[in-house]
Amino acid sequence: MIGHIIDVEYDDGTVNIAKIAADAGSDYVVIPLVNVHGHYKFSRYHHSVPKASIAGFYDTTELEDTGLFTKLDATYYEAVTSDSEYECESDSDTDTDVSLDDE
Repeated sequence: MIGHIIDVEYDDGTVNIAKIAADAGSDYVVIPLVNVHGHYKFSRYHHSVPKASIAGFYDTTELEDTGLFTKLDATYYEAVTSDSEYECESDSDTDTDVSLDDE
């Protein structure tokens, strides 16, 4: 199962694609797919999710084999479809908070 692409359903109802990094008993350690300026990549960060929160398994270890993304280079992918069911996390290293209010 290590390296397989999965759908993870979180408590708030969102479903994100991730890759299994490790099997930790009743949890999986996963690496989420994140949106970085309109392109996608697997995050540098991982987290644990209960195995019960896995909404689906893709029969592949390659993201492009899901049919949802095309590979751009060694790191980045582009979405094939705008399926609103999937809301990838944002990579917090690239996000900035900008205030539009004059102070």
